[in-house]
Amino acid sequence: MYAKVKNPLTVRNIIAKIDRLTTEKERRFEGEFYTPVRFADMGREYLAEVLGENWYREYKIWDMACGTGNLEYNIPADAYNNLYLSTLHPEEVDYLSRIFPGATTFQYDYLNDDIDLLFAPDNQTEFLRESWKLPQKLRDDLANPSNKWIVLINPPFATSTDYGFNSKTNVSITKTRKQMEDVGL
Repeated sequence: MYAKVKNPLTVRNIIAKIDRLTTEKERRFEGEFYTPVRFADMGREYLAEVLGENWYREYKIWDMACGTGNLEYNIPADAYNNLYLSTLHPEEVDYLSRIFPGATTFQYDYLNDDIDLLFAPDNQTEFLRESWKLPQKLRDDLANPSNKWIVLINPPFATSTDYGFNSKTNVSITKTRKQMEDVGL
């Protein structure tokens, strides 16, 4: 008989190995590549070497494609108020909210959400401010010039090549790409 796993550490360990629980076809379809916790630990060690032992308390951290939060897994809970964690999937937001209490967690597609607002003329941006998908707290922190930032960002969410599977037509057609083409990039 199946018993629901309730221990947060057990759940966290399962999620940390999710890349081994899903097929490569599924991961490639959405471009999901989970960073193993041991690699995330190495990344945090490098940050500590360069920025100092308490870097996670001195910097605001936005992981724009955090998935299940493996990169933030060993950051102490008292620094969660410096964390902004966004992901494509609402179910991951629910999970992140439980694992990282005090962090700002939200569903966000950084290649498409708010792009029109970001490139709107100044007079329209203020008028449209209410319609931003980015949380107000994040927008306020981004606008504060005294904040220091670490932005973690994975490559775009998917690839258009098929790797032997059905191709994902127009996967690279995003609002960000359109804006870049409009300014000649």
